[in-house]
Amino acid sequence: MKITTIVRDPVGMDDFRSAIERAGHAEDDFEVSLEENFPSWGVGPITGTLTVRRGGTAIARAYRWGHGTAWVAEFEKDLIGGTFGA
Repeated sequence: MKITTIVRDPVGMDDFRSAIERAGHAEDDFEVSLEENFPSWGVGPITGTLTVRRGGTAIARAYRWGHGTAWVAEFEKDLIGGTFGA
């Protein structure tokens, strides 16, 4: 798996890897990138868009990332549903 940005969600990334394994895919088949959005002022949650791309294909899907999001569950649903191919 290629991660193009440090993802600040180690638990989420562990769950992401587990989802890939449960679906019978290899970690190296996926690339992850993260575009973070920082609060414009004061203290607040960091949010963003996490994009998962199936390596060697043009298949990619973007997920809302940050506190309170369910990006791993959404990714796993897409993965099992065939969004990323067989």
